Amino acid sequence: MENMTSPVTQVVKYSATEAQLEELKLKYEILPDPTTPKGYRDLKTGIAEIRQNRTGIEKERKALKADALEYGRRVDAEAKRITEKLLEIEEPMKKLKQEEDERREKIKREKEEAAKAKERAIEAKAEAIRDIYRDAMGKDSEYVAKKLIELESMEIKEADFEHMTERAVILHGKIVDMMKELLAKTTEQERVAKEQEEREAELKAKEAELEKQRLEQEALERKQREEEAEKLRIQKETTIKALQEAEAKYQAEQESKRIAEKEEAQKRYDVSKDEAITKLCRSVDHDKAVAIFDDIENGRIPHVTFSA
Repeated sequence: MENMTSPVTQVVKYSATEAQLEELKLKYEILPDPTTPKGYRDLKTGIAEIRQNRTGIEKERKALKADALEYGRRVDAEAKRITEKLLEIEEPMKKLKQEEDERREKIKREKEEAAKAKERAIEAKAEAIRDIYRDAMGKDSEYVAKKLIELESMEIKEADFEHMTERAVILHGKIVDMMKELLAKTTEQERVAKEQEEREAELKAKEAELEKQRLEQEALERKQREEEAEKLRIQKETTIKALQEAEAKYQAEQESKRIAEKEEAQKRYDVSKDEAITKLCRSVDHDKAVAIFDDIENGRIPHVTFSA
């Protein structure tokens, strides 16, 4: 600091001289290439060297400032000036290192993502083998047999599965065995179902025949009942008709009897009437006697009645 002409630099002395600052500036004027191992190491070394000088200045600043406030302000000013010069050298180096760190981190992430994507692609291929079995579940034996042939003809290539090829081969063999078991189980279920269906069809045919016979028997019995009912109806109608005719005959006879009795009564009445009129004519003339008798019959003479 002895070559400085500023009043502040003449008073305040730091261990970092202008010559050292120039030396550092020249030393790191051309920044190392962080993409190479040596350049990246040189960049880290440079940052550490600058940071060491910068933190050293901070320590000296605090020591020099302790004597007096004015002296402290000069110390601060000089420390700030030197720090700014050091930062002018350090900041481009830090920026370049940060950019390289970010570039390396990006490459690392891309590699990790690519590796994960490859793992997912391989797992998807393995899952496709499992899907063949899942798809065959619940289908008929013909479909299962077709899928089994498709599965058995599948070739497990190292280019497709890479480090998981051995696991893929084991998985493929396991799924093939499961498909064979599924085919055997499905075939047996279909056989049992077919036998059951045949038995049910036979039973249904027998039931249909019995039902036919039952309906025919019911029809025959119904016809017989209808015939018997018709006979009973005819008999009932005949009986009712005979009764009605007998009743009509009886009523006619009774009516004839009532008419005859009425006529007989009327005759007796007329005879009695004639006799009464004849007797009455002994007292009055005939016309007068008839008029009196007519008043008696019609109730025009109180308390007087006539009966044969």
